[in-house]
Amino acid sequence: MKKESFIFFCLFAFTLCVSISFISFLGKSSSDENYVKIEVQEGDSLWNLAELMEDKQSLSKQAFIEWVTERNHLTTDSIKPGDILVLPVEKEHPSTYQLATVE
Repeated sequence: MKKESFIFFCLFAFTLCVSISFISFLGKSSSDENYVKIEVQEGDSLWNLAELMEDKQSLSKQAFIEWVTERNHLTTDSIKPGDILVLPVEKEHPSTYQLATVE
């Protein structure tokens, strides 16, 4: 009987972990809908994007770069023209898709 209880507990714990991970993943992807997306232009860098967006968000430049790197799953801080990035700037109208170009 104890072996069956242990197996049941393990299956329950595994199912719970998978469910929490799935819900967490869904929550993250839908939260990106509230932020501005931009297409990287020639000459853009994460540092100059942080400077350009300084008055539209409250993060320090370093925190901005870390947020963008993590949220966009970047392995380096190098970006190239044509990349689409989510920035920590809330959309004015979250229900619409807003693709901004930073000049």
